[in-house]
Amino acid sequence: MLTLAHFLSAAMVVARSDLVMTATSVLADTVEGILPVRSVRHPLDAPTVTIGQIWDARHDDDPAHRWFRQMVSEVAAAAVPGRRMRTRVRAGRG
Repeated sequence: MLTLAHFLSAAMVVARSDLVMTATSVLADTVEGILPVRSVRHPLDAPTVTIGQIWDARHDDDPAHRWFRQMVSEVAAAAVPGRRMRTRVRAGRG
């Protein structure tokens, strides 16, 4: 077993070895277009991955923070075309 600090490092190791890795389909499709690797679906059901945003409650009404959160949400949604994205935002306690 090999442990790395970042998932992209793992993709580079896989490209230069006989090792395999498990990744989301978005990451696998991206890496397959950049590195000499091939992606295949594994036969196991994987749990849904939830991605969220958290910020200090003091910034709830800040126009710049609100704009930035919206941009992050739109970029994340565009990264997974064809998949339904639920927007769920919640402020943390300051």
